[in-house]
Amino acid sequence: MTQHRPVTDFPHRTISMLLAICISLFSTPLLAVTKHISLTGADGQALANTTVTIVFPDGTQVDEDTDDRGLLIFDFPNNGNYRILTASGELIQTVSISGAAGSTAAIGSVSTGMVAGVAAVAVAGTIAAAQGDDNDNTGGSSASDVPNGAYNVAFSLLSNPGGHPDLLTGQSVVVSISTSGSSVQIVQTSSVTDFTDISGSISGSTISGSGTGTYSGFSGIQATANLSYDPATNTLSGTYSQGSAGGLPGGQAIVWNIIAN
Repeated sequence: MTQHRPVTDFPHRTISMLLAICISLFSTPLLAVTKHISLTGADGQALANTTVTIVFPDGTQVDEDTDDRGLLIFDFPNNGNYRILTASGELIQTVSISGAAGSTAAIGSVSTGMVAGVAAVAVAGTIAAAQGDDNDNTGGSSASDVPNGAYNVAFSLLSNPGGHPDLLTGQSVVVSISTSGSSVQIVQTSSVTDFTDISGSISGSTISGSGTGTYSGFSGIQATANLSYDPATNTLSGTYSQGSAGGLPGGQAIVWNIIAN
């Protein structure tokens, strides 16, 4: 016989839901574009626990910190190109935003009535769920928000302190991305000799991984990729490096910004 727990067994779920709604309404710019961006330095290593400067299209600057994996999470309030700089002013990455609908100041405040209405809907939904069959789905959603399939990859040189040949900018690289749980494979389906396939992990919209191949005639060269996915544009962007573990002359990596869609 199916058992139903009393509605009073669910106050923690209701409270958590209401808190999440209120926090999201009051602390996040309405219709801003939230991006998870993996940042790497000139050496191809993740910029973990690092303060970076974000320069808005109008010149406004804010400082933000990456997490212990080099991941920057930021709400971009307006369309345009944002520059992410090191503390010394060196460019790390340029982020192009489309689909945002204004800044926090332009949006104004959210009315109490709106919050109350949303909260009421949340309460009603929670009560309805509590009164239905009590079959919790513990399977969870997929670890990946990135669609499997073919992507065209465009490279633009970001950093090359070792003066290595740039053998990827301008190349027509096509890859197949496949995910399984928290694992991801990025495998080239074109025939560009100096691109190395990547194996790694995926969490939500963030990919990080590495592979070993040949670059500029040198074998055993480690390539690394740190990418983030934007569902609004179905685009992956981030950095790709060759020589991140040494192996190229001088021991320094060559790093590109990449966009894949």
